[in-house]
Amino acid sequence: SFTASLLGCYCIPTTTYGCASGDHITNVTVPATINPLNNETGTCLNASYSDYMYLPAPAVQIGIPVSISVSVNNGGTEYAGAWIDYDVNGTFDPSEFITLTDADGFAPWIYVGSIAPPPGAVIGTTVLRVRSSYSTVIDASSACSNAFLYGETEDYLIEIQPPPVPRQRQHL
Repeated sequence: SFTASLLGCYCIPTTTYGCASGDHITNVTVPATINPLNNETGTCLNASYSDYMYLPAPAVQIGIPVSISVSVNNGGTEYAGAWIDYDVNGTFDPSEFITLTDADGFAPWIYVGSIAPPPGAVIGTTVLRVRSSYSTVIDASSACSNAFLYGETEDYLIEIQPPPVPRQRQHL
């Protein structure tokens, strides 16, 4: 299976103090048409990492943007970011980063962005990584960083589907 074959390839980042102080992800939502994800979570499952790759993978199509929302518990000034391993090489490249923004910069911390699989993304199942961090902005190169003091990393499966086929015009 996909999970067994690639799971060992992905880094499992840690934080200095984990997420016991409240700096954890509380919800990840991807309102896909097939297998929409709305995962309400509590504290971290294991120190600062939680594996949710057993959940059904939301399906997204190349070239069709789908929103993503990440809520973070209010342990202070919180940040969030996400990646999708579009080339299925077992790493989260900076080019695979999904910028997430909070509307007002204050709690409640609800970060939103857009998943838009690019042309050339590998069709099939891959990994969506979501991270939270207390007081440190998450940038494109921090998918595997161990430099955060507090926060959480969550991994999910996501299904990349081909772009929609243009409809043929009917000639009457």
